[in-house]
Amino acid sequence: MKSTELMFYVVRHGQTVFNVTENVQGFSDSPLTQEGLEQSKRVGKNMKDIKFISAWSGDAKRQQITIKNIMADNHVAHTYSIPELREWNFGGFETGKNAYMWEKILKKQGIKLGADENVHESFRKWIMAVGDRAFADGIYDADETKKAEKYDDILLRVKTAMDKITTTSLGICKEQNISTGNVLVVSSGCFIRTILLASVPDERFGRDIFNCSVSILRYFDGKFSLKTANDLSFLR
Repeated sequence: MKSTELMFYVVRHGQTVFNVTENVQGFSDSPLTQEGLEQSKRVGKNMKDIKFISAWSGDAKRQQITIKNIMADNHVAHTYSIPELREWNFGGFETGKNAYMWEKILKKQGIKLGADENVHESFRKWIMAVGDRAFADGIYDADETKKAEKYDDILLRVKTAMDKITTTSLGICKEQNISTGNVLVVSSGCFIRTILLASVPDERFGRDIFNCSVSILRYFDGKFSLKTANDLSFLR
């Protein structure tokens, strides 16, 4: 029996108010800015010739509005909103300033900032050196409420989400008697990085996942491969 091929188009939500004001935005939410609305509409118009068999988003409003705008030019019979596709949970740091969270994490790690050092630059340098697992666990360690997610908890959410999306989409292909299917997934920056790192651990891609960028994963014969990451061409 021939294996079914799935192409996952994984899109980060459009720009939000908290993205602009540099507030922590994980399980918390903020509206799309005018630019964010326009980004999602441009992606939709540039995807209008891609026929999706299913479309999935997290249950945050910023994710749901983004996928709604993308799908305005592409009708999909099977649409889903699942909490597993939420952004990382930043616990007690939610809605506060990013710089405050970064400083608390660095302090917990025993890293002192010099008088002339920028907290963002220092934090980014630390992240580039230690990776996402240390980042997520560092958030948990610095979070006094202990409501933030550890990296293993995030990985479990990724596995649950991708298993659910893959199994359902393969079932749709079987029902429609087709051997290939395109799947739209809308989530958030850190969670999309975790999806990519978990699905194609040997691949290398940039640190940032930009608003309304598109990352494409191919699923075939039980394995994922990366076609592109953080692609901004759909925003043209």
